[in-house]
Amino acid sequence: MPQLASGTSIPGSAGAGNQAAARGDIRTLAALAEAGEDLSALWNIRTPLIEAVIAQQAEAVGWLLARGVSLNTPDAVMGWTALGWAASGNEAALVKALLAAGADTEHQADEHGRTPLMAAAQAGGDEAVILLLAAGAQLAAQDGLGATAADLARRNGFEALAARLDAMLPPALRAAAPAPPSGTLPWPEEPLAVLHWPDDFPAFQQPNWRSLASGEDSSFDSAFHAALADRLIPAFASPTAALRSWVQAMNHWERAASQTIAGARGAEAHLDMGVMWQQLAGAMALRQAYATPRLRKYPRISISAKPDLPLHLDLLALEWPSADQCTITTQHRMLPVDEPESADTQAGATTRGEFFSNRWPIVESRFTLLRKAGQWRIDRWQQRYQGSSTWDSQVL
Repeated sequence: MPQLASGTSIPGSAGAGNQAAARGDIRTLAALAEAGEDLSALWNIRTPLIEAVIAQQAEAVGWLLARGVSLNTPDAVMGWTALGWAASGNEAALVKALLAAGADTEHQADEHGRTPLMAAAQAGGDEAVILLLAAGAQLAAQDGLGATAADLARRNGFEALAARLDAMLPPALRAAAPAPPSGTLPWPEEPLAVLHWPDDFPAFQQPNWRSLASGEDSSFDSAFHAALADRLIPAFASPTAALRSWVQAMNHWERAASQTIAGARGAEAHLDMGVMWQQLAGAMALRQAYATPRLRKYPRISISAKPDLPLHLDLLALEWPSADQCTITTQHRMLPVDEPESADTQAGATTRGEFFSNRWPIVESRFTLLRKAGQWRIDRWQQRYQGSSTWDSQVL
């Protein structure tokens, strides 16, 4: 492995560039560049430039820009470029630096088709909005739902900013975008059964965690289900109880698994894969506990930076194709995994931080639940970003 002049090793993990950028560690970034690493590439889900912007590491941003890294590579989650992230945080100095370097003001790679100007407006970023407009950002541009930057500002409660932007728009575009669906139904008051991995599960004899996580192990048998049956009686009583119990169980697992893996990596970012597979086995165990019994051979392939399902779901619709089948449609905002849980918050509440509520996209989910042998279980799960016409099947 190449050595720095002082004898310090260049980090070799796939996330080393991002970690260095987030710390503002120009010394390590320079060493990685000297070793031939591509600092324009996505390292995990973001480029080092995006990480430096999110962490507000202005010196590291300047160093990366001076090296000529790619300006317009979007991250793999939000689809935002470094300019989109700087604009969403109203980071005026970083917006100026990125614009001066030639960042694209009209980039629309995210699922909603939103530009950096829209990202700034929906977060109430007055300074970023002014800078982007001065750089020629298109105020009349519309996202995938037909919303302008003014519409997004208004939707999130930034009325003064929306009014200023409206005044600059052609009359035909003023406040013309359709509002997103807002009507929600109350969740039933009913007991839930939320299992926690691994505490609430029967012990596996000499487990092969990788086989368990991949659904290739025979341990999820009738004995496994019998051991959990009494604890899961409340969840199996209704489709809404089954869904909400699984959502909260998965939410708890995602947080705990992320923390366990972060702790196992240690300072050198080395991970014992046995720890990873043990946590992935937890996701499979939860799926086996709450889902309809059938072969499910697809493990989670990563521990994500956000939960697949947040604790808070808004109920949009309940449909009953038959007495033993129910389709539940929900919506939620995608949120990061380190957002704290609230023990006294019911599913359906929306008491999350202002930062995330204004930035993360709204996702609609459609769950099909079946009643078999008197037990309601989840059978299928589909998702789409709000405004999309295509439902994507999810691993369940």
